[in-house]
Amino acid sequence: TERPGEKVAYYKIANHYKWALDELFIKHDFRRVIILEDDMEIAPDFFDYFEAAAKLLDTDKKIMVVSSWN
Repeated sequence: TERPGEKVAYYKIANHYKWALDELFIKHDFRRVIILEDDMEIAPDFFDYFEAAAKLLDTDKKIMVVSSWN
């Protein structure tokens, strides 16, 4: 069941993500980014994981994203 204003909130969040990703990838020309929420805690091997995954992103064009969500 859809609550009043639910779609409006969804579109606002989606537009904000689009703006942020455009800023990073188009305006600033970053090839990769890591996006975290402000309350996330990361594992000690977090950056090692993404460093290893970056090599896969560079070599396998079928891979579009790497996630650490479990």
